[in-house]
Amino acid sequence: MFKIRGQGPIKSKRLPKDELKKIAAFFDGLEQDQADNLAAGLFGIYTPADATPEILDNVRSLWPDLWPLVSEDTRNEVGIKLARFTANADTDRAIRARELLDLVGGSSYLPEPERVAEIEQVLDDLKRAHEAHMRNYADRLYQDTKIKALTKAWLERNLRPKSPAQIAEVVCIPRDSPSKVNGECREVN
Repeated sequence: MFKIRGQGPIKSKRLPKDELKKIAAFFDGLEQDQADNLAAGLFGIYTPADATPEILDNVRSLWPDLWPLVSEDTRNEVGIKLARFTANADTDRAIRARELLDLVGGSSYLPEPERVAEIEQVLDDLKRAHEAHMRNYADRLYQDTKIKALTKAWLERNLRPKSPAQIAEVVCIPRDSPSKVNGECREVN
């Protein structure tokens, strides 16, 4: 029923959930070396670029149930393989290996240089997002200041001679407004 080499059910078709649960229940009876070998086999059929969607779904369903039974050495080996894929620019396999580690919260099994590189990338992304936000904030601040100056100039030019009872409501339209009028102020009666 449960076969990885050749064309067993895991590699040949998408298994129903109840069938996957039966397979996962079988994991509890595995000895350590059997669990490690099974993890290596599932990892090996999941990571190739030509793995079918059926294989991917089956392995993703089984991996979280098997992971708690896998030894620390085998877990570290999965992280090292991911690092090798990355170092060899084997992007598809690296992405797939990372999917399996992420599925079980296993990023701590990546080699330290790989984790450092990922943290640096996240920090760079965060810095770029912050800088973009600050540029947008500065642009908005400039626009708001310009609108206030336009409003003040328009009010001084058009409303000064009038008495307070004659002052009408003033509408100012910013330059990025979808209306046809850009950056102007006018009275609304």
